[in-house]
Parts: sequence; structure tokens; C-alpha cells
Amino acid sequence: MPESYSITIKRFDAQVDTRPYHAVYEVPDDPEFAPMTALKALHWINYHVEPVAYDYNCRRGTCGRCAIMVDDEPRLACLHALTGTHHFAPLTGFPVVRDLVVNKHKAYARFVMSSHSIKTLTPDGVLQPLSGQFWRDKIYPLNACRECMCCYASCHALNVFNKWGRFAGPGALQEIYLRHIDGQDRSDRIEQAVFSGLFECVQCGNCTTNCPALIASSENIKEMMDEAERRGLMPQGEATSYWPVL
Repeated sequence: MPESYSITIKRFDAQVDTRPYHAVYEVPDDPEFAPMTALKALHWINYHVEPVAYDYNCRRGTCGRCAIMVDDEPRLACLHALTGTHHFAPLTGFPVVRDLVVNKHKAYARFVMSSHSIKTLTPDGVLQPLSGQFWRDKIYPLNACRECMCCYASCHALNVFNKWGRFAGPGALQEIYLRHIDGQDRSDRIEQAVFSGLFECVQCGNCTTNCPALIASSENIKEMMDEAERRGLMPQGEATSYWPVL
């Protein structure tokens, strides 16, 4: 292990800074902190050098609040072990509040607007229970979503091709997929997915690769795309704009 970790942090405070800048910190290796994670390094800098703005809560990878860019990849700071020299930056694609804190509202709004509650005329009391295997293999992985927005920060459709106004994003589409595979849901979730920009997805696979919960987001989206194509629901011509860019 290195004797210290060199951490470069992209910093910005709109109240005092005209543009972002980079600050370099040397964080000593401490056996009591092993393994040294990005979040532990931020704690050390905050306590021993100077205040740095970042978000966290659970410190064990379940809340998703500590997501930042580490060496240009979205990571949960509490889980990402350090090895030497690293660069920390705020999540790509989101307005910076201060330093590593971003405003995730535009992505959270897509989760809510996807309306993923079950739609059925059957009273709750007579809904059939799910099989244990179906819950374990299909439902549980989707429910493990941290809403950390790592999939949004790495999505090429959003951040390379700038489709924020036409694509609900990989996380919101997983909410739609959850009800698509629910045999008791009576809504047309494939039609909803198409309206939510399903075919704006470029299948880069980054949402699956960078998901801390190991959700196969890209594969699930492709499954809905194939179903929509079979049903002749592919959009014709230029897609309209239906998602506000907040």
C-alpha cells in the first residue's frame, strides 16, 4: 500500500468562484482506515486540511448519496477503495451546488414521473403472491436500486448526445421495466417506455457496468426495445420533447 494518497478534487463554490478549480491533497495511509476509500479520504481532508463539500449518509453502499466521479467514472465514494493517485469530481450531467455536491432533482423527477406503482382493477387483497424465484431473480435486483444516479452520470445518450429532453434515463426506465414484468399490472408499460424515450438509448452499456446494485439496466432496456419493435411501436421520424430539462 502507498504511504499516502494524492487526491485531486475539482472544486467550485458559486458564491465565491468564477470557475471551477482543482485542489491537490495528500492523504496519509492509516491502517485504522484500511481499506482507504474515497469517502474516508474526503473525511480526512475535511477534518485535517479544509472543508470540502460532499454528501453521504449510510457509509455502506446502500443510500447512494455519496456518488461522485472517481477518475472519470461514477462511483460510490464509500465503497471505492483507493490505490494511489486519484481525481474526484462531481457527477457528470448534474448542476454543481458546491464542490462534489450536485442537484439531482432532474433525474429524481424522472423516477417519480415514471409512475411505477402497480395499475390494476383487482383489489389489493386478492392480488396473487409472487413466486419466490421470480422475486429473487427479477424483482429483488430492481428494488436494490440506490438512486445514486451513477447510471445517469455515465449514460452516453444523456451526456454525450444530450438527450435530456427526450430520454427519461436508464434509472426511470428500470421503474417502467419493473411493472412491465409484473404479470398483475394492467398498464401498457412498453408503450409508456417508448413515450419515455426508450429508443433514444444508444445501448452503450455504461448503466449496467457502473451500477453499484448490479442491475442489468442496458439488458432490460434492450428487452423492452425488442418487444416494442415486435409490436410496431418504434417511433417514426424525429422524437418529440417530453422530459423537461431542469
